[in-house]
Amino acid sequence: MSLEAMHWAFNQQDTTPSEKVLLLALADHSAPDGECWPSIPLLMKKTSLSERAVFNNLKSLSKRGVIRREKGHHKSITTFLNFDYTPAPDAPCTKCTPALNAPQRVQEMQSRGAGDAPKPSYNHQLEPSVKEKNSKKENSSSSKSKSEIQICSPPKVKRATRLSEDWELPDEGITFAEDLGLNVPMTFGAFRDHWLSKAGKDACKLDWLATWRNWCRKKVEWQTTSVQTTKKPPVQASFGVNVAQGTAERFLRENGANL
Repeated sequence: MSLEAMHWAFNQQDTTPSEKVLLLALADHSAPDGECWPSIPLLMKKTSLSERAVFNNLKSLSKRGVIRREKGHHKSITTFLNFDYTPAPDAPCTKCTPALNAPQRVQEMQSRGAGDAPKPSYNHQLEPSVKEKNSKKENSSSSKSKSEIQICSPPKVKRATRLSEDWELPDEGITFAEDLGLNVPMTFGAFRDHWLSKAGKDACKLDWLATWRNWCRKKVEWQTTSVQTTKKPPVQASFGVNVAQGTAERFLRENGANL
């Protein structure tokens, strides 16, 4: 890097911002005599310019004589910074600022549309046939009473619940249990204690009266099954008695006794 080249690049006034940053990147890699050969990708990285912008700015600087590019013995083209460059007297200024006494111009907006055209009316008159149809619809809708309007509401979904502690057995349930010959107070007490102490999703029922009827039916089945299992089978003779009886019969036959 040459400090002289950097100072020279900073002092160039007839350059655009992209040209100035490109000159600084070239000066950063130049020798004291102004010779440098940075690659295009390196210049793109240092200046944040695109490849096309780098080539266009190098061409513009070469055309004005700010730099000189030649094919050297290096892989890339060698660039020489022209320290003796002075802008031409008739060179256009890149920074244009208006004069202090310059008149201020106001941009006039051109009106669109025909000047004599009438303004459109926002109160459009409907055709008689359309007005009659709308009036008939309004009359027919207003004549309907509220009773004729049916409001469709979604059906209520009955959810399963647990047996509440204050649930009482209705007369229908009492009559059903008595017809089966059950002891209603004892059966209802067992029914109530069972479902109040039961946990989990099986403790929730949709209809507790129907659950009571099923409980009574199963109670009758339990009683019938228990009666059948409690009947004792006939007592059979033991093995020792049978052996003794067979021995006595054989003894009598051997002694010629008539059996």
